[in-house]
Amino acid sequence: LSVAIVGLVASFGMMISRGVSSIQPETLTHMANWGSIFPGGLSVAMVAFLSQSTVPTVLQYFNGNVRKTRQAILLGNIVPLAVYTIWEAVALSAVPYSPDMSRSPADFLVALGQAIGGSNFYLASVCFSVCALTSSFLGVGLGLVDCLVDLFPGGKSALRARMGVGVPLVG
Repeated sequence: LSVAIVGLVASFGMMISRGVSSIQPETLTHMANWGSIFPGGLSVAMVAFLSQSTVPTVLQYFNGNVRKTRQAILLGNIVPLAVYTIWEAVALSAVPYSPDMSRSPADFLVALGQAIGGSNFYLASVCFSVCALTSSFLGVGLGLVDCLVDLFPGGKSALRARMGVGVPLVG
């Protein structure tokens, strides 16, 4: 899991390192109506981070310490929010909007790669994708193992681990 996280951070850093210098605030605000999504959209954004599903597990890891659990969940939401915000700023300002532009995510990534990084961007984006999927899969698997421990106390840990990893693979 830590190898996937290191790969995730390194590849994200590679993708945005060249793009941060090209952020153009006027591009981000050109067609935006931020007032239409704030503050109502804030609750949707917080739910999108799915922290509500991790509260029981995190609380258990911290032996019922509510203060540490709150801190962990808050930090666990702030870090992804910062990463998403940086990515959105780079991606949305590097490729200027035009009404006739393709809506395909693949076409957008090609345009973004041409705008900020060329082949290094493509390599970093593939590495980022693989590491993101791997870390997400392992995180779901670990959460499932915890759930199985609660459902089947005293069972064999190898069986629970196989089920925790096997179920996300099948799903």
